[in-house]
Amino acid sequence: MAQINLSEGPITKNMLRFAFPMICGNMLQQLYNVVDTLIVGKYLGTGALAAVGSSYTLMTFLTSILLGMCMGREIEEEKAKPATAKKTAGNYRKISMYLSF
Repeated sequence: MAQINLSEGPITKNMLRFAFPMICGNMLQQLYNVVDTLIVGKYLGTGALAAVGSSYTLMTFLTSILLGMCMGREIEEEKAKPATAKKTAGNYRKISMYLSF
């Protein structure tokens, strides 16, 4: 896999390249919420629609927490790999698996 240096070249292009996967993930999450709202509102009524609307904030919060934990784990795991600390990298993997469940 090619190495990309984000500290060189045009800032806007590099930032968009870095943020593109997160933007796509947020757009898919928004699309899911819109479709969920349409289906629930049409078939289940206002009570269920209120429940879906109030749970959206909680789901966004939990998704953000889990994404942050995954990114932190990846950083620590990558820092441990070159230092011949494969056991440490494995420990980070195990801890993240426990936390995800």
